Amino acid sequence: AIEWVRSNPLMDSMLAQGVRTLSGSLIVKAGATGYNPAWAVLTNIPMDIGYLWMTQAGRASGYSLFPPKFIAQLGTDYAQVFKDTILKKGRYEQAMAEGLGMETLTRESSPFKYTQVSGILGKIVDYLGWIGNTTEQLTRLAHRERLIKKGYDPITATQIARERIDYSVGVDYAKAVDVGAPYLNSAIQATRGVLRASKRNPKEFTYKVGYIAAITAGLWFANRTVNPENYDAIDDKRKVHYWVITTPLSYRDKDGNIRHFSFGIRKDHGQQVISTLFEAMLERIFNKRLPS
Repeated sequence: AIEWVRSNPLMDSMLAQGVRTLSGSLIVKAGATGYNPAWAVLTNIPMDIGYLWMTQAGRASGYSLFPPKFIAQLGTDYAQVFKDTILKKGRYEQAMAEGLGMETLTRESSPFKYTQVSGILGKIVDYLGWIGNTTEQLTRLAHRERLIKKGYDPITATQIARERIDYSVGVDYAKAVDVGAPYLNSAIQATRGVLRASKRNPKEFTYKVGYIAAITAGLWFANRTVNPENYDAIDDKRKVHYWVITTPLSYRDKDGNIRHFSFGIRKDHGQQVISTLFEAMLERIFNKRLPS
């Protein structure tokens, strides 16, 4: 208490805001996750699904380890909690009262986190932020719903669903660096969840690693066999962050260069590490190179 009383929160807040602005972190976070509806729907939901499977699937959560069955179960839970999540009633109100209302990545990325914005700008900010917050809460409520179905009482189910990842948690120095280095603390918390899952149930985690390796190998061989030119044209960084699915479709840009169409499904942090490792092994064995 003495340390808190003797500190200068206003100065700390002003310094942090200055670092965010000068480093560009403020703009990057707001544009990438804070107020980006495309991220909320196309990127965040696949990441949440993959992360849930990596960290909580199996006995601890009631979901199947077999991905197709897991997706079917989660889809059922999404349908059941969707209305309450959108309207902020029923299951949502109960879960928030039990402690599920922790920090979301969308909220954490907002430049107006501690500022009240009014008028037209305020309405735009609320609307864009609402989409991201809602998609994050949707998966958490779906997970909680599955736990309740498996016999957990609501409070315990909420605690387990909250434990999956909490962006408000973090080591002091990591959160301080995160002010100028976007998403450092969120990456640490996501990695922490994966490592925690591997420690709690090594057998399940080994199964998941094997499944990810099989998917990685299957996609790599398919892309290399069917659309090798398309796959070679894709930046290695994109391959790290996405499950890439190439197509034979292409077009010529205004400079006469051939551009290929491909699709990407966002990987969670655990999948990125594992799949990148196996893809690098495949590139080394078959093409005598390592991704840059």
